[in-house]
Amino acid sequence: SEFDYEIKTQLQVGDVFDLNILSVWFETSFFVGYTTFPQNYTVSPTLDGIGIHYSTFPGGPWNMSLSMGKTAVHKAGH
Repeated sequence: SEFDYEIKTQLQVGDVFDLNILSVWFETSFFVGYTTFPQNYTVSPTLDGIGIHYSTFPGGPWNMSLSMGKTAVHKAGH
C-alpha cells in the first residue's frame, strides 16, 4: 500500500541480513501481521520487513494464544 511504502521507506535500516519489524495497527482484527517474502528483496529492498499487530506482543490485550510473541516468530520464518 502507499502507507506501507511511505513508512518502510522512512524506517528501513540495514540490508538483506537485517530484520526490520514494525509494530502496527490494522483496521480489521483479522490480520495479526504481514511479511515481505525473501524472494521479493531483489525487486523492492525498501519494502523488506514484517509488520506485527501491536496486540500480539507479550502482554498484549488479546487472548494468550495470540499475545505471546509467536506471530513475530512465525512471520520472521517466512
